[in-house]
Amino acid sequence: MSEINIKLKLQSLGKELESLAAGVSEQIAEAVHDVVQAGYASIVGSAQLALHTTQKDYLSGLKLHEMGENEYLIVLDGKFANALESGYSGFDVKEGMLNSKKVVNVGTRAGQPWVQRSKKDDHRFAHVPFQHQPYSKAPKTSDLAGAIRKLKAFNRQGEEQKFTSLFTDASGQALEGKVAVVKKVKGFPQLDRITKYQKIYKNEKTGKESVQSLYMTYRTISDNGGEWVHPGFKGLHAFDDAEQWMDSQIDEILNRLLK
Repeated sequence: MSEINIKLKLQSLGKELESLAAGVSEQIAEAVHDVVQAGYASIVGSAQLALHTTQKDYLSGLKLHEMGENEYLIVLDGKFANALESGYSGFDVKEGMLNSKKVVNVGTRAGQPWVQRSKKDDHRFAHVPFQHQPYSKAPKTSDLAGAIRKLKAFNRQGEEQKFTSLFTDASGQALEGKVAVVKKVKGFPQLDRITKYQKIYKNEKTGKESVQSLYMTYRTISDNGGEWVHPGFKGLHAFDDAEQWMDSQIDEILNRLLK
């Protein structure tokens, strides 16, 4: 379990604390309280910036406790949350995925097992979905996002249009479901057969409609295929950064107020 124990450094000064004027002690306590709050907020901010699908797992285990006078404890509970904090090495995910008991939620196979078996030789396989964000600014995905924004596809009227633009029927009404597919994306094989889906939502209060677009690709994982190696994660190490910063701030507070 990751933790930062901010036991106010004043305690190490022993009897010198007892001689402090009440006003100075209060100033120090208030200042350190603010530092701890800021340090905790920095950990939350680091998680929000660096983590995406796992952000909830990390933040649900993060807690700040006020233990008593001038003592605080920031902890991170949970095995996976701590793995995100400290990092972990790469590993093969294929067997775990092919043992999944998930069922399909939408489409023609709704309610059926996500992992299928080949009728030919009974090997297991599944189609793994990957969602793409054409307007993402994240450094790791910015090239893919830019490539998606440049794509064009044919609409129901047989005309070519921007892949990210709204797809409609002949009357101008937004379409739902699978609306376009781009089979080949030059320079970005991971985007081959990227499929766009549209979903219409209606605001019950205003009656206005809005359209959500999803951009998906799929890869097949199977017993007959190669390894699916997760690259691992170098770790957030937000606790180390926050603790160093809080220590330096507390030292500065003590130097300033104990002169």
